[in-house]
Amino acid sequence: MMQWLVEHPQFLSVQLFVGGDSYAGLTVPLITKKIIDGNKEKAKPYMNIKGYLVGCPGTYSVIDGNSRVDFAHRMALISDEIYENAKRSCNENYINVDPANTACITAMGAIQKCLKDLSDKDILKPKCDLSSQDHPEGPDRRFLKEGSSEFLLSPSTFPKPWCTTLKLTHNSIWANDDGVQEALHVRKGTVPRWERCNNSLSYTQDVLSVIAVHKELSRSSLEEYKEKLMVVKIDHDSNPRLIEEFKVYGLPTLIFFKNGHEVPESRREGAITKAKLKEYVDALLESVSLT
Repeated sequence: MMQWLVEHPQFLSVQLFVGGDSYAGLTVPLITKKIIDGNKEKAKPYMNIKGYLVGCPGTYSVIDGNSRVDFAHRMALISDEIYENAKRSCNENYINVDPANTACITAMGAIQKCLKDLSDKDILKPKCDLSSQDHPEGPDRRFLKEGSSEFLLSPSTFPKPWCTTLKLTHNSIWANDDGVQEALHVRKGTVPRWERCNNSLSYTQDVLSVIAVHKELSRSSLEEYKEKLMVVKIDHDSNPRLIEEFKVYGLPTLIFFKNGHEVPESRREGAITKAKLKEYVDALLESVSLT
């Protein structure tokens, strides 16, 4: 990216956002932090990074995996009895279950039986009928493994038309189309064949959690307000009494407090861009002292 900006300096002033979803939820915050750290160290060229965004992101393999059982219960895909039995038998840890814990193995088997015909990407859709070798929804799909091809959908494997994973096959066909490559100005011979995932990368460390990186990036974005505000995030599902007390009906909701009381007309509901949020906070700070 840095080399590209050197070769195309007309884009240096353009606002830069790093984005991705799914497994890229692990790489996006790491790349963003790398850019910010480079700017602080006065690396050239300076990159006009303004933020990052992730959708349905991988964050921490253990939490991500355990949350699937809780989600299945909230969506009524498994019964209260099955859920409570799994919680009790597995001590709420459903990842890397000890083979000696037969009670947990049995409980997880009951859960898998309930979910076996559903796509793990969209519970409203059935699981695609693919061979186990090419199945993109297997447990190894979320991890880079040198020389592994288990998480790739072979272009020669065509699932039924309604299968959402058919787009993975389309990706390969689209990326290697001569017309597409010409339109994107891809230099011929740069890569013998474009694939959705590069499974030949050489790496020395597998990052399982980026929670600490998210926290660091969040703190850096609030640095200018550290002497003026204390920011607290409340989980909606885990705090029903607070939600009821403060009558929070829309998400996300932003409320300012001073001396334990809500600041009049400070409440704001709904998503907002970072620029608009900063404008709103700065205006509020000018109108009322929150310290």
